[in-house]
Amino acid sequence: MQIANLTQEGMIRLPWEITKTFRQGGDFIVATYGDTIILNPVKIPDVTKIAERLPDLKGEMSLEEISDEIHQYRQEKRRKK
Repeated sequence: MQIANLTQEGMIRLPWEITKTFRQGGDFIVATYGDTIILNPVKIPDVTKIAERLPDLKGEMSLEEISDEIHQYRQEKRRKK
């Protein structure tokens, strides 16, 4: 267990061993449960990987097609975990 520090400016300073595992400047979702704080890094899917799966389209995709592709991508990511 390590100790983090809350500065007067309201910044939480994490130990180096923890920060080196995350992308510098990355965003986190912060949740609190009583006196517990949970930090989850925001993971943005690589859109080029999604685009590679799509057939060569002559026109634009409908919102429904985009939504279906994103839904399928998320399901595949969950299965890999």
